[in-house]
Amino acid sequence: MNTALTVILATVMLDAIGIGLIMPILPSLLRELGQTSEISAQYGLLLALYAAMQFLFGPVMGMLSDRFGRRPVLLLALGGAAVDYVIMAMTDHLAILFIGRAIAGIAGASFVVATAYIADISLPDERARRYGLMQACFGIGFIAGPVLGGLLGELSLRYPFLLAAALNGLNCLVGLFVLPESHPPERRRPRLSTLNPFASFRWALGMRTLVPLIAIFFTMHLVGQVPGSLWVIYGEDRFAWDTWMVGLSLGVFGLFHAIAQAFLTGPVTARLGERRTLALGIACDATGFVLMAFATQTWRCCRCWCSSPCRAWASLRCSPWCRGRSRRTSRASCREPSPAS
Repeated sequence: MNTALTVILATVMLDAIGIGLIMPILPSLLRELGQTSEISAQYGLLLALYAAMQFLFGPVMGMLSDRFGRRPVLLLALGGAAVDYVIMAMTDHLAILFIGRAIAGIAGASFVVATAYIADISLPDERARRYGLMQACFGIGFIAGPVLGGLLGELSLRYPFLLAAALNGLNCLVGLFVLPESHPPERRRPRLSTLNPFASFRWALGMRTLVPLIAIFFTMHLVGQVPGSLWVIYGEDRFAWDTWMVGLSLGVFGLFHAIAQAFLTGPVTARLGERRTLALGIACDATGFVLMAFATQTWRCCRCWCSSPCRAWASLRCSPWCRGRSRRTSRASCREPSPAS
């Protein structure tokens, strides 16, 4: 594996670690900074803010990398994230924490640039394998982030931020010396139309047959965000978990999800087909949520962890199923003669 690809994969993993690293300690930090125990709304807003910045600034990052090259945008994002995490570690003001998390979301949008970098340096027959490596690194980061955050949170609520800053800073320094530019100047033709993150929605919603598929995809991913968004507060309030236990539980969930992606999805789909696998995944998803709702002890909640490979079928199969259906729908739409003809 070449050095440039290693740096890019490390960047992707750091993005995932940054998502999960502060989740175990965030409620406690909000209580400390806000001087209140009612932090549910603030916690949800802080998580949504990170995702919203990624959504809005992903196209901006992509256009900037088309205009100035991949390397400077990636290095700026890594360096900016390192400084931002240091500021969040040191602040005693809730507003600064929100601003810092928004900046972290903008820096996390570098995932778009990393994807483009891999496309630049890969031959057509290499892209699928390298994109698979990228998804694997994201999964590793998503498992490691909460575990590291919970472990360090036991020592200090500020340590997870400092670790995130150190990792981003180290990756930035490595990239500064070994990461070459992958996008030559003669290919840099940015289009302002790509700045609109809603443009693809207009295209998709213009084909009425795609709307139900988009609704399924959106609903499945919306439901999939519930465990990550509520799990920390739920574990603390229901079972009196500390930050280490919260981080461990999130890491175990991520591990089981990765196991399902690697070993269950393919064989089950081959045996049952896409439709039945999706239906089975939805049923398992609902079962897992019911178990979580009625669990009263930690050992019973472990059943929810053990059901997460089954629950992962739904989210893992929804995306490829919708993509396959949308490709067939798009081809059918293209073959249909227009009314004017």
